[in-house]
Amino acid sequence: MPPIVVELGMADEEGYPHVGRVVSGDNKVDPSTATYGVRAIFDNPDKQIASGLYVRIRAVMGTVAAILGPDVALQADQLGSVCLRS
Repeated sequence: MPPIVVELGMADEEGYPHVGRVVSGDNKVDPSTATYGVRAIFDNPDKQIASGLYVRIRAVMGTVAAILGPDVALQADQLGSVCLRS
């Protein structure tokens, strides 16, 4: 499966000049906030992206081949990784 590309733009920048990729995500949606946590990595050679800054993020999504199966056929391990039960 190809990586999910995310683009980042800081408050003082036009558009989304920084490109990164998703490396992990939560295994469920938080019902109290209706959010889904995702971790992405960006190259930051000039140290422009710093902790605590407000940024805009957008995911570049396409279509991928997928299989739809019932929940009872899936299980998650302690790390949250989903695997197919045999």
